[in-house]
Amino acid sequence: MKGILFVLLVMLAVSCKEGPYLKHTLAFKNTVEECTGGMWNYKLTSNTNGERYEFSRCLPNTYNGQYTLVRNADTIRVTFPVDTSMVARHKYAIILDVDTWPKYSHIYLGNELLKLGQQ
Repeated sequence: MKGILFVLLVMLAVSCKEGPYLKHTLAFKNTVEECTGGMWNYKLTSNTNGERYEFSRCLPNTYNGQYTLVRNADTIRVTFPVDTSMVARHKYAIILDVDTWPKYSHIYLGNELLKLGQQ
């Protein structure tokens, strides 16, 4: 009897679903290389904790890690501040971790659209 009760409690605990969520972190490093382009090749690593995007981006040499990440349906949009000043631009190595439920199918990194599963 105790075994059946234990199994039922475990099944109840496992069947509880967490509501929708969106968690993200960004790490960056200034490579001190001057640049004029936008974004270069990216690397995607996916696991049970979400996705990790590694890419380079041309940003003002004063970049301080600001970004905006929003979700709309199955699309995530990541934007970086636009700087129209004449500040020198450097190539930054960026690592973006995204963990969300439900899953998404598209992500914009700046103006670049990436479709998951079609790298």
